[in-house]
Amino acid sequence: MRAYQNVLWGYSLTYPDGWTIAEDGDAVILTTDAETYPTPRAEEEQGRVMIRPEWNPDRVEAQKLWNLHIGKIAGVIGAKRVGAAPWQLGALKGMEAELAMPKKDPLRLWTGILLHDRTIFHLLVTHHKLDREWFEPLATSIIRSLRVHAPAAKPGEELLFPLPPGYSPVSPGDVLDDIADASAWQAFRGTATVAALQAFYTRELPSAGWDIAGYDPLPGTQEPGFARFALEREGVQVVLGILPTGDDMPPSTQVGTIILRQLLLS
Repeated sequence: MRAYQNVLWGYSLTYPDGWTIAEDGDAVILTTDAETYPTPRAEEEQGRVMIRPEWNPDRVEAQKLWNLHIGKIAGVIGAKRVGAAPWQLGALKGMEAELAMPKKDPLRLWTGILLHDRTIFHLLVTHHKLDREWFEPLATSIIRSLRVHAPAAKPGEELLFPLPPGYSPVSPGDVLDDIADASAWQAFRGTATVAALQAFYTRELPSAGWDIAGYDPLPGTQEPGFARFALEREGVQVVLGILPTGDDMPPSTQVGTIILRQLLLS
C-alpha cells in the first residue's frame, strides 16, 4: 500500500500498489492501471475514486449540503432514482447513495459526503458495472483509509506563524497598493486555493500558539473581499489576510496570496 497526505486540508489515505493518484485543484483522483482490468475498458469506463474537500465556514448541516451535492450530480449524469442513507466513517458523519444510472449507461456510480468541523469531503466512485466484483473492494479500502489529522506543519525558522507548503515571501508592495509602513507587512505567494488556506490556518494557528480572536471567512465583510484572521500571541496582534488571485473562477477556488500586518508589539 502507498500513502498520500494532504497538509493543506489535513487528511491522509492509503491506496494499493499499481494505482496512481493525481491532484486536480483541491481534489485527488485515484485510478488503477488499465492492464489490471480483466476485460479491456475504454478510458471513460475505467474505475475512479475521487475525494474533494470543500470549505464550509458556516458549518452548514449535512442534510442541506447533501441536497446540493446530490442534486448537482444527478442533474449532470441524468440519474433517475436517488436515495440516501446516513453514513459514518470513524468520527466523520455524512450521507451516501448509489445512483441509479440510465439503463444504457455501463457505469455504476456511488457518492457520499463526510463532515469534519468546517471541512466537507465529497467522495465519488465510478466503474463499469461488470467490474464491481474486483473494483469495489479496492475502492472501499481507499475510502475507509481516510483519516483527518492533528496539525502537521512546522513554523518556519524566521516566522512566528506556520507557512503552507510552496509559499515564499514577496514584497508586500507587489500585493497591496498604498502601504504606508512596509515594515509592518509581510506577503507570501504560492499555489494553494483560498479555501485550502482557510482550512490550513484554522487548524494550524492554534498549534503554533496563536489565539484566533476573530475570523471573517471569504468573501469577508470589508473591501477588498478576502478572508481575515485576527490573531494574538504573547502581546503581538496580527491580521492575517488571504486574498484571491484572478477572477476567472469562484473566489474560494482561486489561488490565495497571504498577507500579514503586525498591529501591536508590547
